[in-house]
Amino acid sequence: MCYITWIAGMDPALGVGAANAILLQANSKFARESQRTAIEAQGQFS
Repeated sequence: MCYITWIAGMDPALGVGAANAILLQANSKFARESQRTAIEAQGQFS
């Protein structure tokens, strides 16, 4: 009985972790662009 609850709890946890990884991967492009823009802005003003 304990195994059933363990498996039932692990499935949603793994699903949330996978969704989080996918979202972080999808948003990494925007993070790189904002970092590049910040570096370029520093170069213009220094």
